[in-house]
Amino acid sequence: IESAQTVFTTKVLWVKERYALLLLSSRLGLRASDIRNLKLENISWEIHEIRITQVKQKSLLYRRFPQMWDGLLLVT
Repeated sequence: IESAQTVFTTKVLWVKERYALLLLSSRLGLRASDIRNLKLENISWEIHEIRITQVKQKSLLYRRFPQMWDGLLLVT
């Protein structure tokens, strides 16, 4: 994996998309099915939080993310 600095400055969209998927999975613990169903309205940019209903457990899940991820999560 490329360094975070390279990912943030690259103009190649697929690199940013894959890095964002990796962060959502590894750092926030989201399952692939939860990431697949994630929508922009699930993201609260003001408080840096993702709110979703988990596919597998059918429970509401809140995950905080660092402010530095703002630009990365807006790749698509």
